[in-house]
Amino acid sequence: MTDKIVSRKATIRDVPYVVQNLLPEGLQDFRRAGIHPVFAIAADTLNSDTYLLSSPRGIPIGLVGVTKSGCIWMNMTNEIRKYPKEFILFAKDFVRARGPLLWNEVDIQNNNLRKFLRLIGFKIINVIPSYGGNYYVQFAMVNNE
Repeated sequence: MTDKIVSRKATIRDVPYVVQNLLPEGLQDFRRAGIHPVFAIAADTLNSDTYLLSSPRGIPIGLVGVTKSGCIWMNMTNEIRKYPKEFILFAKDFVRARGPLLWNEVDIQNNNLRKFLRLIGFKIINVIPSYGGNYYVQFAMVNNE
């Protein structure tokens, strides 16, 4: 068995497992935004180049996708906590292979995700107000390769 994160093209059938096992921080982000996670993740999965990521043991750790405009998104399960180093290495390679411009916004209260984004090479470019008095951090990465 390998100690690497494995990916394959995702299907809509992958969504229920990921939603049922979302990290608490991810679920909180959806709640603060007033968005239902099943509908949002299903729409993202259908409208993006989307991959299911699995742990070295074959357990799903999340969905990650990129739209045609370069909007990158990810929704991780609790299983990710068992493989932080492996996921960081995978994520760095994944984002370098996409582009030339990747971007999105993240709830300012999701400190772990903001730290992770900086760790894999994204830059924080702006803070904007959003729904219900929440603030979001806009981030981006330009791939020059």
